[in-house]
Order: sequence, then C-alpha cells, then structure tokens
Amino acid sequence: MEEVQINTSQATECNATETRRNIRIVVVGNEFEKIDELSRLMSKEDRDAFNRRYGRILDLLAIRCFELPNLDMVPTIEEYGLMVRLPVKEKEVVYQYKGRYVDEKKIAKLIGLLPNQLKFEKRGSILGLRRTFLEDRLKVLAEQGHWKHFKITLALTIYGLILFPFTSDMVDQAAMDVFFQFEENGANPVPAILADTFLSMMVCHQKKGGYLRCCSHMLYVWIMTHLYARHTMGPSPDPLRDFDSVPTKDFDARGWNEEFSHTKDNQITWVCPWYHFEDDVGLLIEEIKSAWGDIKWKGEKELGKTRVIASPEYKEWRKARGVPPPTPMEAVHNEASPASLSQIITTMTSEAERMKAQMTFMKEKADAADLRITILEAQCRKKDKEIKDLQNDCEKACADADQARNAKRPRKGKEGKEDSTSAEMKKMQDHLELMEKELKRSTQIQKSNCLGRLSDS
Repeated sequence: MEEVQINTSQATECNATETRRNIRIVVVGNEFEKIDELSRLMSKEDRDAFNRRYGRILDLLAIRCFELPNLDMVPTIEEYGLMVRLPVKEKEVVYQYKGRYVDEKKIAKLIGLLPNQLKFEKRGSILGLRRTFLEDRLKVLAEQGHWKHFKITLALTIYGLILFPFTSDMVDQAAMDVFFQFEENGANPVPAILADTFLSMMVCHQKKGGYLRCCSHMLYVWIMTHLYARHTMGPSPDPLRDFDSVPTKDFDARGWNEEFSHTKDNQITWVCPWYHFEDDVGLLIEEIKSAWGDIKWKGEKELGKTRVIASPEYKEWRKARGVPPPTPMEAVHNEASPASLSQIITTMTSEAERMKAQMTFMKEKADAADLRITILEAQCRKKDKEIKDLQNDCEKACADADQARNAKRPRKGKEGKEDSTSAEMKKMQDHLELMEKELKRSTQIQKSNCLGRLSDS
C-alpha cells in the first residue's frame, strides 16, 4: 500500500499513516477536481449566496490532503464551527439521527429531479449516489442556468464526499440525512462532523487499524494550524482561505509519525490564530484594552487550593497508552526551570509586541483619516465662501437690473435712444439669467465633490 505525502497530495484511493502504536489507518478519499471545476461556473453573486447559506464548506475543495502522544489535545466544537463559519449557538438545533434516513423522494425534490430519475447504487449494505452521477447533474444544471438547484446539489456533494465520507466516490444516505436536516430545519452539522471524527478514530484504535472515515480535510487544517501557523496567517485570518500561508512540512507516513512523537507543549499554538469571534480587529483590541481595566484578582482564598483531578477511566486510558500521569500544578510551578520561564516570558513579550505593532498601525491609519477629513472640511469651507460671493454678485446684479427698469423713460422724439436702452436692458437680463444657472450648477457640483470625498475618508 502506498503511503501518503500528507502535506502536498490530495487523498485519492487509500492513503495510509501510522500512529504511535504502529496502527495503520487508511484515509478514505475522493477525487474533487471536477467538482471544484464545476463550482467555478457559479457567478460571484451565486458563490456569495452559497457561502452565506452553507458556510465555508466550498473552501474545503482547495485543501489537499495523527496522534500527539505527549499532549492531551483534541478538536473542539467551537474550533470546527469557526473553521466553516457555522458556529454552534446557544439553543440552536443540531443534527440528530431520528431512527431512519431521509426518504429518497425528498432528496430527488431537493436537487430538482423526479424520484425515478434518482439513480441510487448499493455497495454492500451502503446505499447512495455515485460521484459521477452528481457531477453530470451539476453540469446539466449549469448549462440550463438553474443555479438554485445547482447550489443545493453542490452542497450535497460536498457533504457526502468531504464532510461525511464513508465509501469512496459515493454520497451515502447518512450524509444525505445530515444535509436534509440542515436544508429543511437549519440543523447545525458541526457536532456531527466532530462526533464522526472521534468515532472513526476510536474504531481504528479498537481494531488496531482500519479506515478513517471522517472529514480529514478539517482535521488536517486543525492539526497544521496548531503546529505551524503561529503568526504567519495575518492579524485576522480565515482558517481555510488563508491556509496557504501556513508553512507546513512535507513528510511521508514514517516522517509524520516521528514528527508527532517528539512534539512538545511549547511547540503547539494552543489557541489557533484564526480562533476569533470578531472580524473587526480594532474592535477586538479595544475590548481587550478595556478588559484590562476591570480585572478581579482571585486566589486560593476565593477559589481554594489548586488541584488536578482525573477520572479513573482517564487514568486507565493514559496508562494503556504509556503516557505518564498528569503532574499537579504545584509540582509544575516548583519544577519550572529558569530556562522554561525565560521562554514563557519571551513568548509573552513577542505577543505583546505584535499587538502593540497592530495598535500603532491602526492609530496611524486613524490619524491619517482625521487629517484627510480636516483638509476636506477646509476645502468645503472655501467652496462655501466662493458660493456666497457668487450669490452676493448675483443679488447685486439683480438690484442693478431692477433699478434700470424703474428709471424714467426718455422724452418723445428720441425713439432711437430709447430702443438702444431697451436692448441693453434685455442683454443684461439674459446675462443675469445665465449667471443664475451657472451659479446653481457650480453649487451642486462643489457640494457633491465635498460630500463624496468625506464619505471616501
């Protein structure tokens, strides 16, 4: 069996890796190139609508695809929820198996087919739709411009091949059931994705080998970002879209086994850089700054003596894996070497400097914006003065015209001079009307420009 290059190649048929106990775990994989190509047929508006409806599952198509023996660390619901932008909220409906899978007719209706057009295939006891059938359906929908059914079919395909893979190149009924509950009732699939991962790993360890039938893409991103991301993803990163910036390593199965076996706690980024709840970094920094002013110190008097308590089952689990028992916190503090303390201080100093640099940069941007606004306000005041002067000139010209109209008419016998005066008055009136039109146009243009510049700032 060929071993996988986890970092650079995409899982295809059977990709194997090893654990600390030399258990061979085969990752169930699928081919996604054609689906990725078909997804790019959507317009930007349709892609945005897809992301709003189904989260960031479309970005998993770009991820190309592990035990840490010295660490107690597992993915959490919060991390997986933020990864695909489907966070589990309080009292939110989550997926639950209701004793039977969704009816085939309902799936056919979702993707715009009649029940007799849905070509289910059976492999052993598993019933589902082949990847090639769904690819052909996506192609037809794209050619016909039926983007509503296209987006639903694409999401169903990703659910079956990436989020809940079980049989190679097939979307089975279990994946359809999860997708249908999300589509009809908004049931969040993230807890099911995580439970599927833990269950698959547990089965592999119990059998001392087997197939890892879970979302390996999300597990891979979770591991790589905890190990190698640190400060490489920017101040407010997206775990999937900014994953290319993570400097991952390129090992075969034996190399990864060696890498994970020697990973220590100081090599792990315990809180991933993408684990944030606010897209506005400035707002987040302000909240952190204000929180420092409201610290309530509590010690042993309020909280009691620090203890580490583990259940008997957890102790047996660690013992079976050959992991030393957890060290009490007091012993950790007493045994902390100057070197480790120095390393902790260095890490904290580095974090503080990074946040200080971000705050300085944002302050500079705010100062530049304030200066720009001041300049534009001055320009607006100058234009207002020019407009006022034009209005005064216009009022003066109108007064002169009225005075000329009310002047005494010339005596009889001087008709030629009277005609000349009338011609001059008409010419002046036309000139005044032209000045009024030009004044109105100039006023509108100047005000529009000033408002536009202020809004841009």
